[in-house]
Amino acid sequence: AEGDMTEHERAPDGEWAALPLDLLCDRLVAGPHAAVHAAVPRLRARLATIAERTPGVETDAVRQAFTAAADLLLAHLAKEENILFPALSA
Repeated sequence: AEGDMTEHERAPDGEWAALPLDLLCDRLVAGPHAAVHAAVPRLRARLATIAERTPGVETDAVRQAFTAAADLLLAHLAKEENILFPALSA
């Protein structure tokens, strides 16, 4: 969430672009990646609560769509964190 980011993480794009690759990777993991890793479980839980209170086809469709998108996003982040960023930092 916007309120969770430090001043460095909200730095203008030019400041991020000037960082050495290893520091840029670290900042991405600590900032935007960490925010996604924290938000996904909260959103999954909220959708589960909504589904319990309002069962139905629409609710199930939203949960399924979110689950599919979240799974793809988390897989993408994992590839960056475990393959791309270590290679760039090296």
